[in-house]
Amino acid sequence: SQVEETGEGNGGNITVNTRNLNLRDGGTIANGTFGEGGAGNITIDVSDTITISGFTEVIADTIRNSEIASIVGTNATGNAGNINIKAGSLSLDDGVFIRNNTFGNGNPGNIAIDVTENLSLSNNADIISTITSTGVTTEEFAGSNINIKAGSLSISDSSSSIRTTTSGIGNAGNIDLEIGGLIELIDGEISSEVDSGATGNAGNILITAGSLELDQTAEIDTSTIGIGNAGNIDLEIGGLIELVEGGIFSQVGENGEGNGGNITVNTTNLSLLNGSQITASVFGTGEGSKVTVNATGDVIFEGISSQGNRNPSGIFNTLLLSLIHI
Repeated sequence: SQVEETGEGNGGNITVNTRNLNLRDGGTIANGTFGEGGAGNITIDVSDTITISGFTEVIADTIRNSEIASIVGTNATGNAGNINIKAGSLSLDDGVFIRNNTFGNGNPGNIAIDVTENLSLSNNADIISTITSTGVTTEEFAGSNINIKAGSLSISDSSSSIRTTTSGIGNAGNIDLEIGGLIELIDGEISSEVDSGATGNAGNILITAGSLELDQTAEIDTSTIGIGNAGNIDLEIGGLIELVEGGIFSQVGENGEGNGGNITVNTTNLSLLNGSQITASVFGTGEGSKVTVNATGDVIFEGISSQGNRNPSGIFNTLLLSLIHI
């Protein structure tokens, strides 16, 4: 469902109710606006399993990925729709997306996912919201929030992520994860970012879970290398947080202009191993922030990174004083 480039008016809603849903080899459920008017909402209610996997080559060197998407096109004026998904389990694998993107004049919609059992992302799979409009408007658009409830969550490689970004004019959205059991990231990331050249704030990241594991350079990160503040990170973990060469970061990059975000961790036990770090840092221009850890049990720092930097495990707060406005 979409509003064409020469069209005026709102797009229709898409509603899917079924037992199982498979989107394979370029299969797509999408709406968008490329003219004047808003895109409709996408609502998917599946009692059992949703599987999104693979891509297809439409013509030479042109790939169509499997996805669920709502889009505001480059020259369009209007808002993207919301994406609402309910399922027993949800699997994203092999170059696929659930995405909400704004390339024109309009706000992206929100993404809400409610999964009873496991949500898994692997092999370059992303749940993503982006604002990339540049030069077409002076209006600052609101970010798209990503809200996920699931029994467990796994992100299994460095090319897979849950993230909100702005590389144009507008805020990156917030990320709110409510996971009943384990969150496991192996080389993956959960992030909110302001890219170079962008104007807007990074979103806040709130994670509530039974336990949290970050392995092999996996990250939870909110950062800015543009003009805008980094977001806050709040972790409410009932059991163990274990990082093995992983990281939790809120940072203003070297060329960024904005204040750092706070990191707050509430947990039972915390283990930072093999160079894992929790760090709030400002290397650009802006005010620093703080890291607060409340653990009712053990806190363990052990080892250094096997990567080239050989960083130690620990909790750090870094502020490059020479670049702060006075």
